[in-house]
Amino acid sequence: MTKGNKAQIKILVNGQEKASVSFDFNPAEYSLDYGNRFQITNLPGFEYPLIQFVSGEGETIQMDLLFDTSMDNPPGDVRQKLKKLLQAVQIDPELHAPPICEFSWGSVSFKAVIEKLNQRYILFREDGVPVRAKINISLRRYLPPEEQQRRKSKSSADVTKRRILIEGDNIFLLAWREYGDPGAWRHIALANGLKNPLELKPGTVLILPPWEGQKT
Repeated sequence: MTKGNKAQIKILVNGQEKASVSFDFNPAEYSLDYGNRFQITNLPGFEYPLIQFVSGEGETIQMDLLFDTSMDNPPGDVRQKLKKLLQAVQIDPELHAPPICEFSWGSVSFKAVIEKLNQRYILFREDGVPVRAKINISLRRYLPPEEQQRRKSKSSADVTKRRILIEGDNIFLLAWREYGDPGAWRHIALANGLKNPLELKPGTVLILPPWEGQKT
């Protein structure tokens, strides 16, 4: 790893910086993973199950970091340098959860939570104190709900959509997901000629036409 390219991980609590860790960063590679979660409903008489999108699982970034104190005079304990980074995977007493982090490297900057952090010590002083550590870290990108709301257009679609009701779902949740208003169930019921929306069964296909009252 060539020195000179600095990266930083800030640990945030309620939007304020609690600690930060800077390190040399010039990766040969890093990996990005994307995922989605689906609800699979098996219906009698059908060869294939009904598959309906539930939510995205976001973006996961995996990379290797190198922390080295072997060139210091005298060489220090690299574990001391890692203490701040380890705060990012520990439960914060104020949040009752691990904190949000902000990773920045040149023009790259994003917020994330650290899902996994593996330490491997690869160089030691004569007294056994580690002076070099390789860290494998997995960051899951974090977007606060309000930012996701801004990104997701709530304007009515130009075309009528169709949705399949899944197990555990109901017309009120469907109205909230599609229109941003659970009260829009009446709009769905009217479009589908439903006499009793409470008796809908999994596998029912519903028409969802555009609605002017859709929230933004």
